[in-house]
Amino acid sequence: MLISASTFAQNPTDTVPNETTSKAIDHLTLAGLLVNYGYETETALPLIQAVKIYQELNLKPATDSLKPFVEGESEVLEEEISSMRPARTKEQLLADATRFAKGDPTLLNLIKGCQRMIRKPMKAYYYRNDYIAPHKTHIWTISLSGGENSFVHLSGDGSSDLDLYLYDLGGNEIDKDTSAGDQCGLPIFEDLPNIVVKIVNRGSVTNSYCLTVY
Repeated sequence: MLISASTFAQNPTDTVPNETTSKAIDHLTLAGLLVNYGYETETALPLIQAVKIYQELNLKPATDSLKPFVEGESEVLEEEISSMRPARTKEQLLADATRFAKGDPTLLNLIKGCQRMIRKPMKAYYYRNDYIAPHKTHIWTISLSGGENSFVHLSGDGSSDLDLYLYDLGGNEIDKDTSAGDQCGLPIFEDLPNIVVKIVNRGSVTNSYCLTVY
């Protein structure tokens, strides 16, 4: 289902996240910062630590049920994508950690341990890697199981400021995170079958982001 951002009302709902949800959002934010630091410094340990956090949260990639609506001119040039960091799958993070380890036996043993961990069954969730061009908007319509507390987390690559907004299908704003930076997290307490997630790139450069709905 495609929904235009122009139809959205501005009626935020006040919510207070429970302890489990707050910890999960904090952990995903920490993992995102570790990933950014690992790539900036080309060091293996931050990537390994991020993979361990993702695994402890018991996550796995989602199906292709996410349907995008991209507002305005949104194409990112292929040559621009090719120069950016790869998608943040756990497998890719560990592959890059291996490269950054430069043969260090201690780091390689940690990586092997993580590789064994990620083969275990994991709890289903929505997970999306994508690129958002400067000053553009991505909108995703996502199906929820309903009746359970969920949360949405957005983790950018550190290159620009990203804002996160949640709406119901009627265009009513549920919550938003417009804090500085590109690490955003919001709880979902509404008993909704679907939510609309809006991501806005406030910066002047393309940002490679990871969207998680848990």
